[in-house]
Amino acid sequence: MISNKIQNLITKSTLIISFIVVIISSFQCAPEAKIEIEDPDINGLILYRYNGSTIIDSFKAIDYTSNGTSPIIPDTIKLSPNTTYNFKIKFFSYNPITKVLTDITSAIRDLGNEHEVFYVPSTNNIAITKTDTDSKGFPLGFNSTWASTTASNLNVGLFLRHIPSGKTNNSTTNASLGDNDITITFPTVIK
Repeated sequence: MISNKIQNLITKSTLIISFIVVIISSFQCAPEAKIEIEDPDINGLILYRYNGSTIIDSFKAIDYTSNGTSPIIPDTIKLSPNTTYNFKIKFFSYNPITKVLTDITSAIRDLGNEHEVFYVPSTNNIAITKTDTDSKGFPLGFNSTWASTTASNLNVGLFLRHIPSGKTNNSTTNASLGDNDITITFPTVIK
């Protein structure tokens, strides 16, 4: 009696162990597998205003919920009339569980031939010029100059567009082409 119970227990244990080994072995990865970020979760951005290489100030727009249900309330950009500014932009992914904000700008820049930042002011009191290009010479928009004119209250729409087919001469002037990775409208005051 005891020997039959032991025999059944051994048989069941052997089957379970064999099953576990088969399952585990099916999950092995290739030795040189590469992880690629195809669509990073972009939850926000920070615009940095520079003087030379020194950051003067920054303007944030980040969704700290990381679920897209809360409205992103961006900082107000404050500019002086008749002044030219240099800006750089960084994109971020926020993990609400770990509360870590990760800079994903380089991952997006690596795919620069398929991405472009568009700036769309609501009035002509500011002219924004992209000052950087991708590897094919098309505008990228991570760096820009902003030239203000007279005092005004306006909005600056900022769009990161993903153009999977690649940019062309026509796409660099059309902020509606491709897919929208993130859209932020910054209230802007020139005074």
